[in-house]
Amino acid sequence: MYDLNNSLSDVIDEGNKVVYINEDNSSFNIRTKKGLFSFNSVGLRKLSKIDDTYIAASALGVYFVTKKEKLIENLPHKKLKDLTVKRKIIEWNDKIYFFGFPNIYVLRKDNTLEEYNMKYPAVNKEKALRMYSVTAPVIYDCVHTPEGWFAGTEGQGIIKISDDLKSKEILKIYPLNYSSGMAIYGIYYDKGNNTIYFGDENYIYSFHPENSKDIKKIKHPLPGHKIKEIKKIDNTNTFVFTTLRGAFIYDQKNGKMQKIITDHATSDILIDYENRKIWITYEKGIFIVDMNNYRKVVDHQLSYLRNPIATSILQDNYKKIWISTYSGIISTDPHFKNEIIYTPKNGLLNAEFNFKSAIKLKNGKLIFGGISGYDLINPQKNDDSGTRLQIEDYTLIGKDTVVCKIKNNFLKYDPEKYFCKLYISKGFKSNHKTSLKYKIDHGSWISMEDETYINLVGLAAGNHEIMVEGIDELGQKIPAQKISVKVTEFFFKSKLFLILVLASLLLLIASLIYFILKRQSVKKETIEEINMDLHDEIGTIITKTKLMFETTDLSDTENKAKIANNLNHVNFSFREHLNSSKLKKRTLYELNDKCIDVILNVTQLKGILFQKEVDIKSDSKINNDKYKDIKLCIYEIMNNIAKHSLTKTLYFKLIRQKKNIEIILITQEDTDFYNYDHAGNGLRNIQKRCQRQGGDFKIFQQSGRIYFDLKFKL
Repeated sequence: MYDLNNSLSDVIDEGNKVVYINEDNSSFNIRTKKGLFSFNSVGLRKLSKIDDTYIAASALGVYFVTKKEKLIENLPHKKLKDLTVKRKIIEWNDKIYFFGFPNIYVLRKDNTLEEYNMKYPAVNKEKALRMYSVTAPVIYDCVHTPEGWFAGTEGQGIIKISDDLKSKEILKIYPLNYSSGMAIYGIYYDKGNNTIYFGDENYIYSFHPENSKDIKKIKHPLPGHKIKEIKKIDNTNTFVFTTLRGAFIYDQKNGKMQKIITDHATSDILIDYENRKIWITYEKGIFIVDMNNYRKVVDHQLSYLRNPIATSILQDNYKKIWISTYSGIISTDPHFKNEIIYTPKNGLLNAEFNFKSAIKLKNGKLIFGGISGYDLINPQKNDDSGTRLQIEDYTLIGKDTVVCKIKNNFLKYDPEKYFCKLYISKGFKSNHKTSLKYKIDHGSWISMEDETYINLVGLAAGNHEIMVEGIDELGQKIPAQKISVKVTEFFFKSKLFLILVLASLLLLIASLIYFILKRQSVKKETIEEINMDLHDEIGTIITKTKLMFETTDLSDTENKAKIANNLNHVNFSFREHLNSSKLKKRTLYELNDKCIDVILNVTQLKGILFQKEVDIKSDSKINNDKYKDIKLCIYEIMNNIAKHSLTKTLYFKLIRQKKNIEIILITQEDTDFYNYDHAGNGLRNIQKRCQRQGGDFKIFQQSGRIYFDLKFKL
């Protein structure tokens, strides 16, 4: 008897428990062998029950009381926890098969556990496989077919296991590279085509379960990286493959392959048919691929986790996505708007989960295997919609106060005019046990205690990200939007202003350096030009004077005067050189007279017969630099003839064309008195002068004649 001496309004007796209403204190009570659950209200009068829900009528309305099953449970079997390696989980024939190492366990419907020892002496006596004769296969992935189980292992290639798990053999699949350890990470059974698919670092293989010797293979587009997972898109001939270095699509109908992800260690695959998305786990989180355009890939990194490596992914019957990682389990909606993190702090057995070790059962429950055992999740009992954080408003306080709505999760303010308060709402179904915390950028989390707003005081100018989350009574993360905040600044304090100042300073320094270098370059060029001019002019005068000493009567007064004039020219040549630059224009007739004058001086002294041909037509003018360069070219040629030539004749021709002046000198030689490859400064100076004036200089020998051909642009 319960609640003696109290008046009861209504009672439901269910044998193992009694539900009743105490009219005296108006309490609702459920009495079981384990204890009493009760709560008080006003005017409780009548009880009824529908399915697992009790209905209590009261003066305040109707109460619905239901047992809240735990969202997260742990599979209790110790032997399951003791599996060294926990991998593939398969539900078949109302049993759940747990594959791993060293044994296979089968969980029956009555919750009893069967154990199958996978150690064998090997049935295969091939020499290459003797190394496996005393161990058990480390099963990584597995499929069931009408011919039994086919498992990919971490060291023994593919093994075939009978339906009753009592016999097994290593298949002789020769296309595999046995020297690399025969690791098969991904295997898939296409029931419609009765074909098994698997792969290694170079090929995709396929065979029918009843004939494993008939292997077909095709190269995949990510060579050198082993295939990790295989999924086929329903009602198509398209497969999705992940590898240790990317993912690709294989259209079996036309034989085409398309890489969709590269340079990342991808693993598990989930195909969301309703939203036309392919979810692929990788070392930093999730890639979401658009099935309508495989090139459109969204990278959703789980950067808030200590270790964000994502291992397995499932979708429950309520379209929620569950992702196991090296730092717990994430649940989210298909659009990644709300994320909840589950860890040992809020009920999980595992802190770190394994690849391949996940399954959605026929009853809708999920199992994830990790280093400590197996976690069972009951999604249908997970009502996380009650608590939501909303960041909708912010207030700017300054000379005036402005209340603003946040648009597109972005706000902007000027700290010189205002300081900002960011308001947080917990949502309609929030409870008093929910606490709030926030962080700015990559800083530490800060508890908000009882406050519902964040003071954005002291934020540096620039872009910031505000993260706010709630923690409910289970320790679950209740996510909110990420808010982007832009804090403006005065132009003279901005980075742009500093960049402009720095750029101006650099430009000024560069201009100064350019000016100094240019000045030095002009100075150097001027010195080189003066040296070259004096070399050619003085060299010619000295050579001419030397000839006079050698060929004339020095007692002759006229010859003495000529020698004195030449020496005087040398003495004042630098001054004359500077004075000559003051003249702007010279005529072609002046040029011709100057050239003829120096030619006659040499030919007369050496007894050379001189002939000339001049075709100027009009007395055109040329600038002084061109005049000087042409004159000194002739000086240098005559200097070489005076010093080295044995010619008896010299032909000179000056022709004015439309756009050019051409000068040709021809000597009669028995031997080659020049070698341009070993030429001195004189001939090289001629080449420089011609090129400087837009022309060219050629010297060649033909039929015993030496030709000097000079061209200058007008």
